[in-house]
Amino acid sequence: MAEPEITFPQPVEFGRRQDDSVWISFGTPFKEHLAYDWPGTLKQASDIAQALNAIPQVVRTLRAVQADIRAPDTDTMLSRATGELIEEAFAALGVRP
Repeated sequence: MAEPEITFPQPVEFGRRQDDSVWISFGTPFKEHLAYDWPGTLKQASDIAQALNAIPQVVRTLRAVQADIRAPDTDTMLSRATGELIEEAFAALGVRP
């Protein structure tokens, strides 16, 4: 199975400095990396980092579900509406199924 098309540097991390400012960073330091002050709360930075870090796993999971429902030898049934939701999720992630 092909790796998901992720175009932003990962991992996404966050934290709070000693002066109580919040930061968020993308990628690996000394490689592809961006860090900046987050204008929101630590919880917001946490939620964003968690969501962005989950994208590769979400894509792998959706591709596995899609492969199972397309395979003629599996005993998996999903409704047409669920299949459409999978396609919409791929589109929302900007990934070609």
